[in-house]
Amino acid sequence: MEILGHIIGFVSIAMFFCSYQVRNKKSLLIIQIIATVLLCLQYVLIKAYSGFAMNTVCIARCITYYYVDTKKGFGKYCPYILSFAILPLAIISWEGCYSLFLVMGLMVNTVLMGFLDIQKFRVSVWFTSSLLLAYNLFAGSYSGMIGDVMTISSAVIGYVRYKNNKSGENI
Repeated sequence: MEILGHIIGFVSIAMFFCSYQVRNKKSLLIIQIIATVLLCLQYVLIKAYSGFAMNTVCIARCITYYYVDTKKGFGKYCPYILSFAILPLAIISWEGCYSLFLVMGLMVNTVLMGFLDIQKFRVSVWFTSSLLLAYNLFAGSYSGMIGDVMTISSAVIGYVRYKNNKSGENI
C-alpha cells in the first residue's frame, strides 16, 4: 500500500505544480481541491495520519475560498477559523515534534491564501512549502518531499510568468 501511496503522491505533485501556473482564483482552487484529496489519500496509505487529518481542513479551505469572498462580511473571518480548525486535528493526530512543521505551514498558508492576491500568495508558498518539506522529510514521504520542492519551483515560475500582471486579482 505504501508504494501505491507514493504513486498517488506523485499524481498530486503534478496537480499542485499545475495549480500555480493558472491565472485565476477559481481554477487554482479547483486544481488544489483535487490535488489535496489525492494528498490525503497518499498520507493514509503511507500511515502519515497527521498529514491526512490536517489536509482535510485544506480541502474545506479551498472549497470555502471558492465560494466565499474573504474580504467582506463573515468571509473575512474564514481564514482564521479554518486555520484554527487545524489545531484540534493536530492534537488528535500528533506524530511527534515534527508535526509542528505541518501545523505551522498549513495554518500560515490557510490565512495567507485567504487574504493575499495571487502573486503574493505564490511568494508565501516559498515559506510555507519549506515547512511542509521538513514535515515530509520526517514522515518519510518521498513524493511529498519532491512535491514540496516542485511546489516551490512552480510558485517561482508562476511568479515570474505573471510578474507584470496588473489585473490585481485576489486569490
